[in-house]
Amino acid sequence: MPSPFPAIDRLLQAQQWNEAVRAIDALPGAATDVPALQRRRRMALAMAGRLVEALESAQRVVAGPEAEPADLQHLAHILLRTGRHGEAFDAAAAAIRAAPSPVRPHAIAIAAAVLEPDVAPRLVALLGPPPTDEGHAPRPCRARTVAVPWRLPVYRPYSGPHPVITSTLGRGCRFEPRWATAATPAQPARALPMLPALTAWAARLDAAGRAALAEFLVHRLPFCFHAVPAADLTFHHTVPFALPGAAGNRPWVLHLEHLNMLFAPMITYPTAVVRPDDPQVALVRDLLADDACLGVFTHIRETKALVDRLFDDPRIRVKTVYRRFGFDLEPTRRRPKAPAVRRTVTSLLFTNSLARDNFFIRGGPDVLGAFVDLHRRHGGIRLVMRSATPEFGAEELIRRTRRHPAIAWLTEPLSDAEIDTLYEEADLFLLPSGLLHAVSLVRALRAGLGVVASDVFGVSEFLRNRVNGLVVPGRRASVTPRVEGAVFAEDSRRLLHPSSEPPEPLFHARFRAAVDLLLRNPHLQAALRRNARFGAARDHAGERWAADVSTYVEERWAARPLSLR
Repeated sequence: MPSPFPAIDRLLQAQQWNEAVRAIDALPGAATDVPALQRRRRMALAMAGRLVEALESAQRVVAGPEAEPADLQHLAHILLRTGRHGEAFDAAAAAIRAAPSPVRPHAIAIAAAVLEPDVAPRLVALLGPPPTDEGHAPRPCRARTVAVPWRLPVYRPYSGPHPVITSTLGRGCRFEPRWATAATPAQPARALPMLPALTAWAARLDAAGRAALAEFLVHRLPFCFHAVPAADLTFHHTVPFALPGAAGNRPWVLHLEHLNMLFAPMITYPTAVVRPDDPQVALVRDLLADDACLGVFTHIRETKALVDRLFDDPRIRVKTVYRRFGFDLEPTRRRPKAPAVRRTVTSLLFTNSLARDNFFIRGGPDVLGAFVDLHRRHGGIRLVMRSATPEFGAEELIRRTRRHPAIAWLTEPLSDAEIDTLYEEADLFLLPSGLLHAVSLVRALRAGLGVVASDVFGVSEFLRNRVNGLVVPGRRASVTPRVEGAVFAEDSRRLLHPSSEPPEPLFHARFRAAVDLLLRNPHLQAALRRNARFGAARDHAGERWAADVSTYVEERWAARPLSLR
């Protein structure tokens, strides 16, 4: 019998949770007793919200002869989600005693104590006293000092020190960043001083809010386990890793690109439905409306409008602003390059952040399929694929294109300077993505490439069709379904579960035709590339962006409430 794992893992990759459970349950009886399959079934049930069944599955795994400490952690998490806080604490404590290093069971134990205050004394005994150090005292500095925690492990799943944010600390920045040390060990007892503030927060919530808070804390508490340098304020990005009572309620600012990341990982791609009455929305509203949140800035106009609409709170609206994004290429790699009308070989570029599912989210199958077809008609073209190859999906397409003489695969990590060189050496940049990738677009525009991109959320911030690139319609409609009562909805699962053919034939045909147009029309290509370079230099300069952010931070600092002075 062939291994069932590849087929099941494809369903899990595409977040087809119920289908994965059915596939496991359809296997012969003996096969379903395999611990690895039981763990997949437990995860799928929990992700599908089928918590009663997930709890039964988790208990079965823990009782098995091959149970591991991580299985206790998963049991504790499911118990917490079902409202059995005391039992969740017991399971988390057992997981900690079995393996003290993972942070998740500590977060579960603390969340259980917040929602079940009688557990608090046992929590203190479990974690020990909190560290007494508050970080080094800030040295005298005329600039505003800002703690930057992006190198901490908790940020890794959320881009870490991503160029879209580190550009705020480049030329033009007027505040002094103080980076957290990546090697700082997690010390869960650092969260103990927050217990009174968190318990008071939980006491103000109804039953649905308390259930949402339990999950919220599991994912946000680990940030508080690490020391953050002493500074005037903390600079968060992507996700508001701030909680009441954290670091003495130090003021903080947040940079935000996409609305759904406010709720990550509880709500995030590839599926997201955000409604104003969601309990998670109420929790984030509390955080953003709090005096400790000095401000939220975004480089996407639509995001600013959605934040205003979702929260409908004047306290949040007054401190939320839009600023046009800027980003500079590596200066040592920049060199003048006039847009060529047509070279002997036209180089097409596709880049991916090496996360394996990003190959599909960024439209890798569309790029490969279009190139193979166009190469038959345009012999003088080549394709550079800077991407990891996916573990599942499109295997036949990958196999064929791996051997294609005009396709070069770059699967190893590259430095920013090496990536910038790829852009400078290319002619066209292809991004038929299901999500916005702002840095990739600005890199391509600043390098003067002919850009062909999909019409997804946020692309209009950077591209105007037939002015500085070609915008292919249809992908946004497929990944942003209309959901009654939702301020925002997104579903990219169709892109995550492709066959060896691109997942949306009509969009693929439009995308292929747009690339073909630039290959056949060198004068249009030259005009787009010229407009891309000049427009990006004018609108998306990194120094201007850093200066704008500095001004905003200074303004919000000056307007901070008296309680924070």
